[in-house]
Amino acid sequence: MQRSGVIGDTGNQARWNRAQQAHYLGQDESATDLFRKSGDTPSSTSKFTIDGLEEESPSIAYDMRDLQKDLKTVGNSIESSKHALGSFEIPAKLEPFNAVYPHRGNQDAYISYPACKAANAEFPELAKLIGDGKNQIDRHLIAATIRLEQEFYKQGFDTGPDKQIQESGRVEGLKDTASIGPAQMQIRHIDRLVKEFPLQLGEFSKDPLRAALKPECAPRFVAGYFADVIQHIQKGTKPDYIGGIDWGGVKKYWAEGNFNDALIYAYNPTKDHIDSVNRHIKIIRQKL
Repeated sequence: MQRSGVIGDTGNQARWNRAQQAHYLGQDESATDLFRKSGDTPSSTSKFTIDGLEEESPSIAYDMRDLQKDLKTVGNSIESSKHALGSFEIPAKLEPFNAVYPHRGNQDAYISYPACKAANAEFPELAKLIGDGKNQIDRHLIAATIRLEQEFYKQGFDTGPDKQIQESGRVEGLKDTASIGPAQMQIRHIDRLVKEFPLQLGEFSKDPLRAALKPECAPRFVAGYFADVIQHIQKGTKPDYIGGIDWGGVKKYWAEGNFNDALIYAYNPTKDHIDSVNRHIKIIRQKL
């Protein structure tokens, strides 16, 4: 829709122009000239000059004490900024966040090394074999086992069951073959070990799954698993729970005096797993 003009027709426009003629300013006139007395002359011909204020050298009233105070404040701000920048340190190494394996690069945050050491001593099958070299079990085997599991702790696949159990306890529908906690141990093994080793694990019988989620408790479950494997090797029996694990491979490593490799293979039966856990043993030795 077309808007109507402020002045409706040309006749009205002409009358308006005549009425305003007295108020029109010349090219060199200023609005301040309208208020000048007759006979006064402006101090400057500039449109933008105010009488009484020289254009080249304006006069501003300012207390020097205020100026000194302001300069001091600015100086202090600059010194503070220089000090803040000088004290800022860039970390030597920033571990990037891994969206797929969220604990990778920060595995030690999910391991209790004192608890791993204590777990070795709580199971006689382990305690009497702790040492270095052939026919010995490395004192860092439990910690290295957990550390590797944390390296491959996967977003969603592993974090999901842990979150469910932490919030709800034993979750209906969650398979007993699901792996949980820092040691990523299957639920069926956790339940079984609590019954088989009541002296060492009986205190967790009321809520074993939530206990297995804790870094300070997980090492005892790993120690219990290793102790159970050692018992069967020494008795010459094959455990029912071993499932598809190559039990012959476990016995072979043990017979060769490679006790670490035998227990690692019983935990996860691949050569890559053996090499990876041994790699973490070396890392832990350098750390501790």
